[in-house]
Amino acid sequence: MRYAIVGFGPGSAPVEISEEEYRRVRLAKQKILRSLAVEDKFDLVVTNYEDFEREILGLALHQMVYSDLSWSSMHSDRQTLNRRVLNLLSAGRLYIDQVMHDTSEDPPLAERIRKKAWEQYDTRLGYRVMEALRNYTQHRALSVDQLSFSSSWVPPGELKHLEYRAEPFIALQALREDERVKRSVVADLEPIGPDVPLTPLIRDYVEGLSVIHQEFRECAQGAIPTSEASFNWVWERCNAGSGSRQKAARILESDADGTWTSEDHIFQSLIAHRNDLVTKNQALTNLARRYVSGACELTGN
Repeated sequence: MRYAIVGFGPGSAPVEISEEEYRRVRLAKQKILRSLAVEDKFDLVVTNYEDFEREILGLALHQMVYSDLSWSSMHSDRQTLNRRVLNLLSAGRLYIDQVMHDTSEDPPLAERIRKKAWEQYDTRLGYRVMEALRNYTQHRALSVDQLSFSSSWVPPGELKHLEYRAEPFIALQALREDERVKRSVVADLEPIGPDVPLTPLIRDYVEGLSVIHQEFRECAQGAIPTSEASFNWVWERCNAGSGSRQKAARILESDADGTWTSEDHIFQSLIAHRNDLVTKNQALTNLARRYVSGACELTGN
């Protein structure tokens, strides 16, 4: 068996490497791919959450401008929010299921992720409710039962700023009637009242998923610099003596007859995209307390 590195340009000649070096580079790529796969799935969670929040703001803006409270319009708005919530719940379930799958070959890491997920379930009302709501929407009905548009003067008692809000609610009675919903979750919601605001629960849920993801990053990040160094080693070997700075190459494996039968691509974009996602999706600390406002004030000099 032979092993080699070769570039993509015309006339690139294979550079022989050892089996150990070949295996090391392949393992490095597997680790980067695993980390990238998890980052991609967390990005689905964050972007679907962003879509939900943007929809809420857009609906409030529409009401501020048009005051359209017809049954047809309200029904359409509620369906739009149901779609956003369903997408987010699906992305959250996909993230949890697949992060466990992607870490299954590293049992200690998988166990840490599992414990962190249990911790979020035990300590966050939003996490428990959204887990129950996902099952509820699969078997019984849609999640957004009511949509309220309200406005109020801010600060209270002063005719200064008129704030418009769109507020989706879930009906506690509907959850009571579904035997698949845990009684403990229903009991957690009883003190809130018959109509439970959905947005704070969603924010709490996404913050919990972010905590789980930060646990994955903390555990998996240690292998990334070594993996990136293996990639750099490939490019340096491939470009040695040619003056090229290309950060793309192939590692090859031959069969017993010396014919190249297997190849892996080692390229910069794989590292760059993973790192971009890490930078983009920072820890969503205190997300349950955050909100976006369009409030502004015109003041004189």
